Amino acid sequence: MNQEIKKESYKDEHMKLRSFIKTHPSLLGCYVYALVDPTTQGRQVFYVGKGQNERMFSHIYEAFSKTDIDNEENIGKKLERIQKIHNAGQKVEMYILHYGLTNEHALIVESVLIDVFSNFKEIDMGAFGELANGMRGFDSNKGFCSIDSLIYQSKASKEIKVLPSEKILAIKISGTETNKYDILERTRKYWKVNPNRANNATYIAACRNGVVIGLYINKSGWIKVEDSNSKVNGRFYFEGEPVTDSSVLNRYLNHYIEFPRGARYPIMYIGGWK
Repeated sequence: MNQEIKKESYKDEHMKLRSFIKTHPSLLGCYVYALVDPTTQGRQVFYVGKGQNERMFSHIYEAFSKTDIDNEENIGKKLERIQKIHNAGQKVEMYILHYGLTNEHALIVESVLIDVFSNFKEIDMGAFGELANGMRGFDSNKGFCSIDSLIYQSKASKEIKVLPSEKILAIKISGTETNKYDILERTRKYWKVNPNRANNATYIAACRNGVVIGLYINKSGWIKVEDSNSKVNGRFYFEGEPVTDSSVLNRYLNHYIEFPRGARYPIMYIGGWK
């Protein structure tokens, strides 16, 4: 049986955000966020809001304050959903969808996203798949992220300096993972590459919002997917492991890689390629 989640379960995340706000007082600005139910198939978004500072935690704490009320008729769908998640022994997942906005722009973004999720609720959420857009949206470096990802990005320093002998295959990834093995799992599959060229990479760099968040060695070479029933048939993946040399990691992790504006494919070759 699942143990009901307590208020203290959110303390670490809350303190991380509070510390970030204190050290970066003007970076977060107004933001739009989503609350996600991890107990549902596909991890459904059940609330979209806008706010400043620590606003997105207010719903969580409000739900805890309502737990002892006998008359639950006026608790509202949002708080009822949060309590249901806690009763299942899980925490509400919180994601920042875009930050660094003015109040007016945050209102517009919030309104658009509420419309999208409300009007597509009858459609299988699998419909929100890989988009065919060649470019990400305006100011996308301030887009979708978790609290941990936000802090990770804020630590990014100057652009990387690649040694002449190094060949870097940089891959733009999405998601919110911060663990190096979870980032590897997202990075290693499935891509359209020329294996004869890509196999010569010294390192494979995982980039999120232009920042190197993972650096890996390809241990297997690029392997082609041979399955006519798979939607990734003909694409490639690799088996890899994180780089452990601190002198190398210090030159790459938390540094920027400048992808050409308008680049249509999420892979770029950097360094000593010919």
